[in-house]
Amino acid sequence: MKATLIHVFDKDAKTYLHVKTDKAHYQYGDELVATISFQDEEQHYRIDAIDASLVNANGDTIPLNLEKIEDENYEGHATLLCDKDSQGGNWYVEVKTTATLNAQTVKRQGHSAFSYIIPSAAIREIKKAGTAPLAFSARVEAATDSRYALQVVLYGSDKAGKIHPMQTAQTAAWLTAGLHDLDFSFDSELKSNYKAPYYLGYVHLTDLGQLKQVFEFNTPIALTKLGE
Repeated sequence: MKATLIHVFDKDAKTYLHVKTDKAHYQYGDELVATISFQDEEQHYRIDAIDASLVNANGDTIPLNLEKIEDENYEGHATLLCDKDSQGGNWYVEVKTTATLNAQTVKRQGHSAFSYIIPSAAIREIKKAGTAPLAFSARVEAATDSRYALQVVLYGSDKAGKIHPMQTAQTAAWLTAGLHDLDFSFDSELKSNYKAPYYLGYVHLTDLGQLKQVFEFNTPIALTKLGE
């Protein structure tokens, strides 16, 4: 998914400033690539002057260096290394341009929004817990003190062997930096048309301090593959 917002100053103008990022979601250490063009539906136009910057969730501005690439496009690269908690706010690529069309000076401004996540925790292992048939424990390694919420989906199999979601388990706890176990379970008495083999999937961990998901693993894991 690419996040793009076009801002046109002149009513009914055919030309517009196109700003896009290569992704809608980034984590600490990722490289962002922004592409910028001034165009209409048929062609790209020469830009006389251009200024681009990154704007973080707190409103701080970071200049973005650009290089001209093919077809009058510009491209900017930036490695995202901010370690400050954004409290769920979006970042932006902000662009201002000046161009000349039919001897007239045309100014445009646009921005592209994206989310930025500090990967403050990760799930290192999921194993069976206790004697209950559908009780589990997730080993979480937290780098930052925060409250974390875990969500996991239980899948069952139909007669053809295709898997389907059956239940969702959710739990949350305040974790300090270090290793912790988050226990979760499913209702083993639930009536369903889906049977064994069962799987765990859609494993998502959210840092509630950032209000953002910091870990996900969506590939179903057979219960028979989990350790004790």
